[in-house]
Amino acid sequence: MKNILLIILIFCNVSFIIINYKQKKNCENISTKLIIKYETLFNDYKGFIHKTYKYENVELNTNDSTSKILCSYIDKYGTLLIYRIPFPYCESCIMPTLKQLKEFTHENQIDNILIITSFLDIKAYNKFRQEIDTNKFNYLNISEIDLNINSKESEGSYTFILQQSMKPLSLFFNSKFNNQIFASYLNSIKNKLQ
Repeated sequence: MKNILLIILIFCNVSFIIINYKQKKNCENISTKLIIKYETLFNDYKGFIHKTYKYENVELNTNDSTSKILCSYIDKYGTLLIYRIPFPYCESCIMPTLKQLKEFTHENQIDNILIITSFLDIKAYNKFRQEIDTNKFNYLNISEIDLNINSKESEGSYTFILQQSMKPLSLFFNSKFNNQIFASYLNSIKNKLQ
């Protein structure tokens, strides 16, 4: 009787080991398939996002004095990356992307970044500049009436390239929901800035 019981226990253990092994293999296969699907979806999403900053027919609306100021920066630096921050602004929307921009400029030795705010008073503007805490950026404080783009989506902060033609290129709308994509955006425009 003991032998039969021992044989049954051994058989159960072996069966359990085999079933566990098959389940583990099955889980590994499912995990591999899920990773492949995730990577595919992420690449599709990145492709979609890259298309979102290829807006066409975007115009920069400026007055004469603002145009002259921007042209002087373009004459000095060539192509500019402009990061436009309206007032009031969403701090959680812009601070992550400004941190990424700071790292990007440091890593790539880029100094043609222009942060344009629209603070109503100079104290708030100076406080903001201290919070950003970098000398790698150039700063201007220009009202939204004197500098804006003609896009319905332009509510909030946005980033674009500006060259001598004064036509915004590679427009990107900053948001707390897409700040991971901002690094991808910066890498896609890096060659235009160097």
